[in-house]
Amino acid sequence: ETGGVHWQQWQVPSAPGDQGVVPVLLGRVSSGDEDAPLPAVVVLHGTGGRKEDYQGYMEKLAQRGFLAVGVDTRYHGARGSPETY
Repeated sequence: ETGGVHWQQWQVPSAPGDQGVVPVLLGRVSSGDEDAPLPAVVVLHGTGGRKEDYQGYMEKLAQRGFLAVGVDTRYHGARGSPETY
C-alpha cells in the first residue's frame, strides 16, 4: 500500500501466445467494503511506456474514489519493449 491505496497485479488472457496475456495494475483505496462498486478509469501509457509510469497518477485517482486500472499494451512494459516491435 502507498498513500492509502491497495495495489493488485493481475494477468488477463486475451489471445494465444506471449503477447496475449495482458498485465494489469489495479489501485483502490482500502475500505471496509471491498466488494462495493467503484467508477473505473483506465490509464494507458504512450509509445515506449509502461503502466508503472503512471502509478502516481493512478494513486491520485484511487484516492479520489476511483478504481484505477493500468495495462501494458502489446510490446510494452511487461509485454516487451520497443526493441521487440
